[in-house]
Amino acid sequence: MMMIGLSSCASIPHETVEMSVLLGRQIDALEQGHIVMVDAIYKEKEQVAVKWLKEQWYRNYLNDLFAMPGTIEFWNEAIAEEPAQRMESLKDLTDLIQEDYMKQRDSLLIPLRTEKEKLLGIIRSHYEIAREANDVITQNIDSANALEEKRKRLLSRFVDTDKIDTQINRYLQRADSILNTAQTALEKIDDKLK
Repeated sequence: MMMIGLSSCASIPHETVEMSVLLGRQIDALEQGHIVMVDAIYKEKEQVAVKWLKEQWYRNYLNDLFAMPGTIEFWNEAIAEEPAQRMESLKDLTDLIQEDYMKQRDSLLIPLRTEKEKLLGIIRSHYEIAREANDVITQNIDSANALEEKRKRLLSRFVDTDKIDTQINRYLQRADSILNTAQTALEKIDDKLK
């Protein structure tokens, strides 16, 4: 029964393991390709957002800011100030404008970056599943090949019963021949002694 069980193992070529390794490399390359593509797409989206921010939002923001009565009053006061104080006032106004600009910039870029990271996470998880599946296949192939090698080694140790019977008969015939020779020699000695 053991012989039947061992002989029923299918032989898997060792090249299959190599193909599985190559598939693993291809999975890695495809994942990197998808990541590069997603990075490029989102980089372009960020560039479009920053371009809109600089060319449209910022211009409109400044127009709206300098049309406000409080800003007009601040500006007129700053122009009338001494140069050192005027520089401080202009610095304060510039800091306010930069802070508003950065808030608007973050409101555009942070959601894009968050979505990009979510998408990259999904891509990575799918490729991780593909890698795990390929690893299982590789391990099973390795295991099947190792089992096949063991089977071959064990079978090489076994001898079929016909061969064993033939060997036993040969040794028994030699033993009979030796005993016959000894019997004949003893009979000759007995004959001479008589």
